[in-house]
Amino acid sequence: MAICLDSATGAVTELSVPRPRSGAVDAGLHFCFEARAHPGVVPLARRCARHTLAAWRLGHLMDDAELVISELLTNAVQASLAAPPASGARTAAPVVALCLTLDSDLLTVLVGDCRPEPPVRRADPDGDDEAGRGLVIVQAISDDWGIRPVAGGGKVVWARLGLP
Repeated sequence: MAICLDSATGAVTELSVPRPRSGAVDAGLHFCFEARAHPGVVPLARRCARHTLAAWRLGHLMDDAELVISELLTNAVQASLAAPPASGARTAAPVVALCLTLDSDLLTVLVGDCRPEPPVRRADPDGDDEAGRGLVIVQAISDDWGIRPVAGGGKVVWARLGLP
C-alpha cells in the first residue's frame, strides 16, 4: 500500500516509490514503510522516519515529524486491530502504511489503514484522559492535516509540516 496525496486535487493515489538520494534535500523525495498492524510497528516506523529525515538533512523537523507519525500511526494500528475479521475466513493481519514525501517547501506525512471510518478528534479532552489528544496534537503541530478515503476501502490521514 504505497500512498500519495495529490496536493492540487486532494486525491489519494498510488505511488511508485523511488529510493531517496542520500544526503540532499531535493523536491520529490519519498519514503514509504508498510507493516502488519501491531503496536510494535510504531517505534520502528519512528526510527525509520528519523533516519530518513536525517538523510534528507531535515533534522530540524525530526521532533515534530516524529510526534505526528506517532499519533497518526498509533491511531491507524488501533483502528486496524479493531477491524472485525471477515466472517468464516482466515485473513492476514491488517496492514498499515507510513509515507513521507518531501516537496520544495513541505514535508507531508501520510498514514494509511484498512478502516474507512475517520479517527475521532475530541473537541476538549479531559486533563485526566489517557487518550484522545492525538489529533489535537497533530492539528497544533502541522500546517494542515486531513483525511481522505482510499478506493477499495480504508483511509489515509495526512499532515503537512512546512520547511522553515
